[in-house]
Amino acid sequence: MPSVLTKWLSSVSSWLWQRFAPAGLVLLLPAAALCQARPVATVPVSGGSTRLISAMPMAFEENDGQLAPTLAYMGRAQSYSVGIERDGLSFFMPNSTIGVQFAGSHGGSPVSLSGLAYRSNYFIGSDPSRWHEGVANYSRVGVRGIYPGIDTEFYEKNGELEHDFVLAPGADAREIHLDLRSQRRATLTTAGDAVIPAAGGELRFRKPVAYQFDAQGRRVAVDASYRLSGHNLRFEVGAYDRSRTLVIDPVIVFATYVSGTAGSTPTQMATDGSGTLFIIGSTTNVNGFPALPGSANPTKSVGTGSGSTNIFVAALSSSQLGSALKWLTFLGNSGATTTTSVGTSIAFSSHSSGTLYIGGTTSATGFPGVNTSTSFGGAFPTGSGSVTGFVTSLNATTGTSPNSSYVSSSGPSATVKDTTTVTGLAADSSGDVFISGHGLGIGLPLKNELGKASGSNSIVPPSVTAL
Repeated sequence: MPSVLTKWLSSVSSWLWQRFAPAGLVLLLPAAALCQARPVATVPVSGGSTRLISAMPMAFEENDGQLAPTLAYMGRAQSYSVGIERDGLSFFMPNSTIGVQFAGSHGGSPVSLSGLAYRSNYFIGSDPSRWHEGVANYSRVGVRGIYPGIDTEFYEKNGELEHDFVLAPGADAREIHLDLRSQRRATLTTAGDAVIPAAGGELRFRKPVAYQFDAQGRRVAVDASYRLSGHNLRFEVGAYDRSRTLVIDPVIVFATYVSGTAGSTPTQMATDGSGTLFIIGSTTNVNGFPALPGSANPTKSVGTGSGSTNIFVAALSSSQLGSALKWLTFLGNSGATTTTSVGTSIAFSSHSSGTLYIGGTTSATGFPGVNTSTSFGGAFPTGSGSVTGFVTSLNATTGTSPNSSYVSSSGPSATVKDTTTVTGLAADSSGDVFISGHGLGIGLPLKNELGKASGSNSIVPPSVTAL
């Protein structure tokens, strides 16, 4: 090796060691890419970015088979999810579920009112036939004809769920009966709100606002309030012009007492250099709904098995972060077993018209997109209680086409518990991927090994391998 290159590699190795060794990381480098690597704009997520995730406007995702069949749409907020059905609503919060049935309704017709450009992708489990790509999202949806002459519409405004009952001329507001299905009894506050206690918080139906428009197009307020009898909630409406449309708008809010009990936690960001921001994180809120018997829904409860953690990846326009979500992808395990998949790393490469690489750790034996015959890490480690690292590539434009590889360092022994974690990624324009992480280090395919500490659980200093 020429002396200049030797000195360069030595300096790079020294810098990498100073950068990563304090965190106990092992660096894995594609040997062919040593002279091609370039810095990648990848940074940890700050508090502001966490607020960015939580401040994303609620969108309503249509049911493409990824949800229980009773659901027409799903709305996902940071601390709760809401399922919109033909004859009611289901609210899913941390450790509690509240149903709102439109009592006496024979069920209406779901309708999409205002579309969004972004799509959702679900890669849950290893069976591609159960994946869902390009699921449509909407900013406003509704259900027509829940009662004679009465429709309902759902949308977000100022971070709150607006639920409008739209009464056609001649329709009777007394037809609307909300059957509150909860383990805890609802109460009315002195301010006129209906409050349903929930584990770790409360679901609050704010005092309804009612209005209609006169012949000149002016909004005219109409008195409205709740009447609560047991679990039955009704509207009491003052005098109004029954020849005109009436809107009754009870804003619905879920207030959590414990910060961070649900939703998504971002961990790292990357950019493609041309205005798109990619965020990876972990979530216990993949679909928020229990699968019903016979459902095509590949997930159960909060993600896969009850209590599971899965991975989300989001692409946003960096010019309008709060309103320009391009796509949202979920990855995890299928089945009833509780598993944990944590996304820790993300990197962008211009290779193949834009490829996104994500990494982390998983206990999922059926992680999506893994081909064990060609996987860098082979099959999932067999040691009891193992978790292992993973690297997945996605189409950066659509968030689809997952190609995954386990990164296991436990070796072939069934008695060794694997603890490999991928903690950092970088990629160059030729598609080579640089992986940093930590683990036992005894089963990784090494090339040009630089050194290994005897009896240590880390490789010292960084070793070089080819993916």
